[in-house]
Amino acid sequence: MDVADRVLLFLMRLRRGIPFEGLRIMFGISFGSAFNYFTECLNAFHRHVMPRLLHPLSAEQIDAMSSEDIKRDLPGAKLIFDLTAFPWKSKENVLLSRILYSAYHHRHEGGAVFGR
Repeated sequence: MDVADRVLLFLMRLRRGIPFEGLRIMFGISFGSAFNYFTECLNAFHRHVMPRLLHPLSAEQIDAMSSEDIKRDLPGAKLIFDLTAFPWKSKENVLLSRILYSAYHHRHEGGAVFGR
């Protein structure tokens, strides 16, 4: 798998809690490969991203790293990546749908309900 697909697999596992069996089916890889790609990205996240979260860069450092297009088009912007609306690669797959439905509805975490 290329790097973009590995990152997508990692983010899907983190954001949606998709089991490795579901990731295996979606990406057409083995269970072990799905686990290994996730672990690889998790290790990279801890090695490269966590230090930035604990010791964030200053505004000047971020500006120095940003391209001129970004500085011009989005001055002072902070970006948030939300993966709740990206398209599924094979949502018509019955087995995948069953696995993902089961994983989603059997999560053990609290939630909030917002009403009008």
